[in-house]
Amino acid sequence: MPLHLPCGPEGTIERKLRSLKGALARFVRDDSGATAIEYGLIAALISVTAIATLKGAGTKLNGKFVAASNGLN
Repeated sequence: MPLHLPCGPEGTIERKLRSLKGALARFVRDDSGATAIEYGLIAALISVTAIATLKGAGTKLNGKFVAASNGLN
């Protein structure tokens, strides 16, 4: 359904709306940023896992050092 608006030269608004519609369609189809987001999420997951693992290992290691220190006293 064509849109007929009274302002501007004949067809200017219609051309701009078609151009905007085309640009919006291209934007929706574009998935080039999805890969970067996926890599970012994977890196965040690896970081959280590493921090949790190292924190647990650090607590156990601290206990061993305390036991060794108490054994030397």
